[in-house]
Amino acid sequence: MFRSSADGLNGSQALEFLPAIESFMSSATNPLNGDVDDVRVTARNRQGYTFPARISLRHIEPGTAAHTIAYVHDSSESIAVQQAILDTALEVTRRIGGDLHDSLGQKLVGAFYLAQALAKRITSEQPEVGQQMESMLDVLQDAISETRTLARGLNPADHAGGGFVTG
Repeated sequence: MFRSSADGLNGSQALEFLPAIESFMSSATNPLNGDVDDVRVTARNRQGYTFPARISLRHIEPGTAAHTIAYVHDSSESIAVQQAILDTALEVTRRIGGDLHDSLGQKLVGAFYLAQALAKRITSEQPEVGQQMESMLDVLQDAISETRTLARGLNPADHAGGGFVTG
């Protein structure tokens, strides 16, 4: 990863590549006093580019000399994959919200207007059936409201743009 010899990374020179590790060296959780797993740091390669990394440190004492071995893993690719998964999930969620609004929501509104027209015709001829139709209209109105709420939750409106968020 660093394209360095073992001597080039030995001792304090490793801090050149792992600027964030300095804070661990001087803290109460000093990695030299024990093992550290999966610490997220910003590492820097020889060309000076920084990248997200995970580091694990192992303290070993072979004989009389103490050493710390650092394993550094470049997290750039896994972070990019995680972001792609999140972007895809968000896109699917938005699509479901849009489909819910455009298909089921429109069908419910159409059923509501048909039932409303039928209720007006029937109420004058059969008042008891008209009351049942009014109950059905209330149920349809609730279903329309719930569908709109679900669709908004899955595909939130872009308040600045005045409409649904496009991605």
